[in-house]
Amino acid sequence: MYDGSTAVAEAFRLAMRVTRRKVILAPDIMNPFYRRVAETWIEPVGGKIIYYRVDSGGQPDLDDIEDKADRETAAIYLENPTYLGNIVEKPEELKNIAGRTGSLYIVFSEPTSLAIFKPPGEYGADIVVGEGASLGLGLNYGGTTLGILGVRRDQSLIRQLPGKLVGMTTDLKGSERGFALILQTREQHIRRERATSNITTNAALMAVQAAIYISYLGMSGLRRLAETIARKTRYAIDHIYRRKGYMDLAIGARYFYREVPIRFRGDYSAIYRRLVDQGIYPGIKLDPLLKGFSNCGLFCFSDVHSRDDIDLLFESIDKVI
Repeated sequence: MYDGSTAVAEAFRLAMRVTRRKVILAPDIMNPFYRRVAETWIEPVGGKIIYYRVDSGGQPDLDDIEDKADRETAAIYLENPTYLGNIVEKPEELKNIAGRTGSLYIVFSEPTSLAIFKPPGEYGADIVVGEGASLGLGLNYGGTTLGILGVRRDQSLIRQLPGKLVGMTTDLKGSERGFALILQTREQHIRRERATSNITTNAALMAVQAAIYISYLGMSGLRRLAETIARKTRYAIDHIYRRKGYMDLAIGARYFYREVPIRFRGDYSAIYRRLVDQGIYPGIKLDPLLKGFSNCGLFCFSDVHSRDDIDLLFESIDKVI
């Protein structure tokens, strides 16, 4: 797909086609940029997103999901890690609810995190989506990036995938491999107005780049990468704990990966401007994006940040606070 947001939107529409239902349940801390794209894409076909509560620890409110899930629910959607970076500790419980209502279970996950955390397929995801920008792709002034969309091995899901699928076979002698388009559900091909998607991008270049990056790192390299990001995240959290007087974690989760939401005692907009004046770009302001997160910033700590970088950030905050 184009990116993570369009992969999410396509997953929602896929679930609606398969179940012939119109309602998607999503967390109230869903990535706000993905939310806007998904709402735009499913509204014209009669779709609706209902948001379930997430508690102060960043965990889904299972009672609220139980109350809202019914026979009109096409899918239950989960982000793990969440938009705020915390890990959902019991994601299989959402699958249980989906199973009782005949709904599909969609999980969005950061691909590098899967080297150390349980992959969505192991806790029952029917559809998996992701953002491939972290797989060796550059920023490129905001694009182009790579959306990931996969389904479990079920013909009802496979046949509703957007785009085209390529199959591998052999020649008549059985000695040479051959490749052919086997499911062409785009409107430019045989489906016309019955196409599963009207998206017309070709993300092959980014897919090749990501494949090279993954192959270069290998299994052990991907694990080391994920462990490095987890350690940098923990190192930053230790900094936050030492500054409890004027900053704290915005949610009380136990585990975070890459993103960390920080709540400041003072005006974060003023702190943000002072840091930018020093050439330091802090975390994105959450107040315009999510309810209940005033004076909060979402900071990212990854493999590209050294410990010296993290030290400099918090020392600079100390000076402008």
